[in-house]
Amino acid sequence: MKIENVPDMKAARARYEQTDAAGLIGQQVAPRGAIHSIEWLATHQADGVTPQMMLESLRTQLFELHEVAHARGIALPSYR
Repeated sequence: MKIENVPDMKAARARYEQTDAAGLIGQQVAPRGAIHSIEWLATHQADGVTPQMMLESLRTQLFELHEVAHARGIALPSYR
């Protein structure tokens, strides 16, 4: 499947080729999470789950993750 809405996939790939292993692992987190979330939502919409409910749940999870990291002295990038 070709992605039509990515402005410059060739430039993105060139950046990926210059990225170290840790950076590549980090770069895959957001797309993988987004794919998982969309698939989960598609599966559960028949049960009454709405995109708004899913978004609120994800925001709550992210907030809790940041709270725990902060309490442990771990600085995470801002999610706002």
